[in-house]
Amino acid sequence: MFSKRLVATCGMLVWLTAPAWAGAIQDPAAWIDQGSGSLPFNGSASLDPSDGIIYFYNNTGNVLTSISLSTYINTGLSPADISQFNCGSFFFLDCAITYHSDTGAFTMDFSGVADGDLPDDGGDMGIPPLGHFVIDFFNVDGNPDSGNGWDNGNTTLFPGGNTPVLDATSTDAPEPGASTLLAAGLLSLAWLSRRSYFSRSSRS
Repeated sequence: MFSKRLVATCGMLVWLTAPAWAGAIQDPAAWIDQGSGSLPFNGSASLDPSDGIIYFYNNTGNVLTSISLSTYINTGLSPADISQFNCGSFFFLDCAITYHSDTGAFTMDFSGVADGDLPDDGGDMGIPPLGHFVIDFFNVDGNPDSGNGWDNGNTTLFPGGNTPVLDATSTDAPEPGASTLLAAGLLSLAWLSRRSYFSRSSRS
């Protein structure tokens, strides 16, 4: 599990001046990795990070090409505060963190899939239909002993120190093989229709 880690790229928007917090905090983390034995994911869900690891399978019928986790945290946080968050995924190339200091809106965007041949380990290709995956809020390899930075009463990051609920949403696309098959079918129908038209014309 967690055969690779991607360093989160942080897109920090609309920063306001705020004093940096000097204390040490437990890093809140989110990772999307392979899994099994799970609930259906139909394109959206509400997540409680204090659950630690949440199991899903892709029930959309398409390949999941991105997943976003969004919530609201404290306003006026500094870049140093937001840099405590980290994320990555087996299924996606990138994870970007966006924070709006004036509203507290916070998003982790898992996105980017590889083009061309399937990698040997099947990673970076999105989540296939019926594919199992987990959203893991522990800091290291799904190990509860590594700590869950979302569930530690952190009043610097979270209003009242309460674990925020995260809204998970996704985008999807047909499987490449299915798209090719559909295109071939449409071309065949067009060719047959054209052939039938000219055949009738030649007999008239």
